[in-house]
Amino acid sequence: MLKAGSAETKVNLFLKMNAPVKVAYMIGDAGISYFLAPRVESQ
Repeated sequence: MLKAGSAETKVNLFLKMNAPVKVAYMIGDAGISYFLAPRVESQ
């Protein structure tokens, strides 16, 4: 079951050179964080 967040939901993006992007937001009293990074393939 999925539910879309409201338009009032704040999403924090943390950007840093040579590091994954961190996406964080609150759902009620709980916090959710995702780290997004490109796939690195060895040669």
